[in-house]
Amino acid sequence: MAHFCNYCHATIKDLEKGKLHTPWIMKSMSNGNRLKQFSSRSFESLLSDNEDFVNSGSVKAKANRFHNCESKPIFHASGPVIESVSCIPLHLSLGLGKQALEIVENEATCIALDKSIKEAYGEACLELAEAFQRRETLNLECLQQHQQLEEINEAISNAEDVLQSFLNETAPFHHKESRR
Repeated sequence: MAHFCNYCHATIKDLEKGKLHTPWIMKSMSNGNRLKQFSSRSFESLLSDNEDFVNSGSVKAKANRFHNCESKPIFHASGPVIESVSCIPLHLSLGLGKQALEIVENEATCIALDKSIKEAYGEACLELAEAFQRRETLNLECLQQHQQLEEINEAISNAEDVLQSFLNETAPFHHKESRR
C-alpha cells in the first residue's frame, strides 16, 4: 500500500472518495464535515523509516512497511516536512482536478436526468432548474480554484527561483565546508 503523500502517512486505502485529507489536526469545515487526520511526516521520521528500511535489507517490495522511505531526505532539516518543503504543483493540480471531475460527474447526472424529464413531461422541473443554477455556481467556484492554483504555482515558481539563487550563492561555502 503506497504512502503517496510527502507530508503525511496517508495511504490510498485510507482515503474516502471525494474527501480531502490533511496532515494537520482535524478541523471542522464550514459545511460541518470533518477532515480525516493523518500523522505528519517529519525529517526525523523520514530518517528513522529509511534507517529501518536499510536495516531490514532494503527490499523494495517491503518499502510500504517503512512509509516508502527508500532514500534519505535530500534536505537536512528538522520538524514537519510541510514546514520546510513547498507543496508540489502536480500534487495540488491532481487534488483540484479530482474535485473538479467529481463536480462534473455529478452535474452530468443532472443533465441526463433533465433530458429524460423533458422527454417525459415536455419541460424541466423546479428541482432541475435549481440544479442548473447550482451547476453555474460550481463552475464559477472551479474557475476561482483554477485561478488560485495558477497564483500558487507562480508563487511556488518564484520561491524555487529564490531557493536556487540562494543555493547558487552559498555553493562555494558548502563546498568549502564539505572539505573539512
